[in-house]
Amino acid sequence: MKNKLFFPILCLSLSIQLAAQPKVKPLHIGDTLPDIEVSIANYSKAQVHLSEFTHKSILLDFWGTYCGPCVSSLPKLETLQAQFPENFIILPVTDETRESIQAFNERLYKVKKIKVTSIVNDSILNRLFPHRTIPHYVWIDEHRIIKTITDADAVTDFNIKSLINGTALNLPVKNDFEKTDHSSPVQYNKQQLIRDLLNDSSVILCHLLTDYIPNESGGGDWKNTYMHMQNSGILALFKIAYGEGLEKFSGGWSKVKLLTKDSVRFTYSGPARSTAQYKAWWAQQPGHEYNYLLKVPIPQSSQMWEFMRRDLALSFPFINATIEKLKKECFVLQRMGKNELFQSKNEGKYDLQHSPFFLVLKNAPMGQFVELLKIAYQGSDLQVVDETGYKGNVDLDLETEVGDPEKLNRELNKYGLMLKKEWRDVDILVIRDLRNETTTK
Repeated sequence: MKNKLFFPILCLSLSIQLAAQPKVKPLHIGDTLPDIEVSIANYSKAQVHLSEFTHKSILLDFWGTYCGPCVSSLPKLETLQAQFPENFIILPVTDETRESIQAFNERLYKVKKIKVTSIVNDSILNRLFPHRTIPHYVWIDEHRIIKTITDADAVTDFNIKSLINGTALNLPVKNDFEKTDHSSPVQYNKQQLIRDLLNDSSVILCHLLTDYIPNESGGGDWKNTYMHMQNSGILALFKIAYGEGLEKFSGGWSKVKLLTKDSVRFTYSGPARSTAQYKAWWAQQPGHEYNYLLKVPIPQSSQMWEFMRRDLALSFPFINATIEKLKKECFVLQRMGKNELFQSKNEGKYDLQHSPFFLVLKNAPMGQFVELLKIAYQGSDLQVVDETGYKGNVDLDLETEVGDPEKLNRELNKYGLMLKKEWRDVDILVIRDLRNETTTK
């Protein structure tokens, strides 16, 4: 998921700003989608009423050009749409301008030969279906009845067939706001206690660990004096604590080594691990996900991560976590020669445009380009290491699938750069399960 904000790391929950807009009552599962008029790009008309899609099931896809997971899913959505051309339509929705989407489509078409038909300049649907993170999917049947609201894992051909055929969609519901479970006093008390401690300015120092809380989304939020992790696995907690934030050990297995015989306790495992139903089941199993809250006094804010590491050691005594230098195969960014064709000409203002299918930097630091590469490959088993030795600004216009090393290198080579697989000693977060130990990752 991605925050609804320009920030190219992992998505954290952010409130949608609705100030100065008329109040709109949010819709819920079972409600009927009203017939509203919307602006739409890459369609036969610039304005359409939703009633034009009568007798078709609809999947609203709330997205943004700045959201990596949203953009990565576009080819998949294109394929799914082609499978159901008659009685189903995917309608992407964004509050970005028509001009922005048209410019994005021009670049996207050069690489993937597809263009996005999207509702643009949206000011209504985002309020009818409030959410904190994207992508965000609303499933609507042919009678415009809202059947469910999900994240990306649920978007499969099987579930689309179920929507079209009127079969029950037994999918985990994505609910970014209405989290409090009033039907369960125990769960409600946990939720309320965490919120009270977090928001009470008179509470100066506290730490709290609970098990999984239904209806809480995952993720984390932290500032100088507090850390709050919601429904997060053991690996996520240790990655944050030892990486002192998101970047250092985030992503796939390139930065983490897990030594255990019980991998299911730490991560999704098994043939069904990619399904939304399995992930929902896995999260609810005892010992799989936790809620963690830490508040520290302002004078000790610089020690917050140390406090958190100490907490985790006490809470999970069967875990030994260390940062070790290990030899790993990496993607190493290197110069091909002495020519610095990537060096900025210092013409015009700073500019940055990025997506999984193109990357444009103008008057931008080389370090920023390297960080974007790390993000593009954070799900890989290989870390990105910068050995260019260049500290200045760069001008790069890469129209390619950034996450494909072979294709990326064809573009990088034009600027005298290459991404090469080589072995290097790098920092790895090693997680040892002291109850048993065997290498799984």
